[in-house]
Formats: sequence, C-alpha cells, structure tokens
Amino acid sequence: MNQDTHAYSILLVDDEPGIRKVLNITLTHAGFTVWPASDGDAGWQMFSAKHPDIVITDIKMPGIDGIALLKQIKKASPETEVIMITGHGDMDLAVKSL
Repeated sequence: MNQDTHAYSILLVDDEPGIRKVLNITLTHAGFTVWPASDGDAGWQMFSAKHPDIVITDIKMPGIDGIALLKQIKKASPETEVIMITGHGDMDLAVKSL
C-alpha cells in the first residue's frame, strides 16, 4: 500500500457470500477499508453514502447488475475506478463492461 496515511476505500459488490468474505478478508489484510454489499441495489446505496475510492463489482447479480451499477457510478462520479469481476466466461459481458 501507498506510504501516505490515506487508507483507500473499496466498495465490494457481489451476491455470492463466499466471494465477498474472501475478498473482504484479503483486501482488509492488505490495508484497505472495505465496505461489502450483497447486490447492486445495496451497492448503489453504499456508494452514495460512502463515496469509495474504488468499486469492485460482480457483473451478474439479481436486481441491478454490475453493468447497470457501473453506469450509475460513472454518471455520478466519473473519476471513481470500477473493477468488474465475474465467475462467468461471457466475452460479450466483458466487452459490454468496457
């Protein structure tokens, strides 16, 4: 992590509890502040309240999916970095998220 005193914050959005848990533990151990959310709706609410530095979101989720969440975040805060993850090998979704 950077040597400055700022602990970067990450919003972690994934509907799979096991993925959230492992990533949360790993990222917290690496020195990040992590705010987990279980779906796109909760992710958007958390994003609006916390304004994280980085968002990591699953692409396929019930309700607001990762693509829709990406669009909302970029509209509200174009400078926020968003990392898209997926357990599905769907090239069309990967291209769409770009």
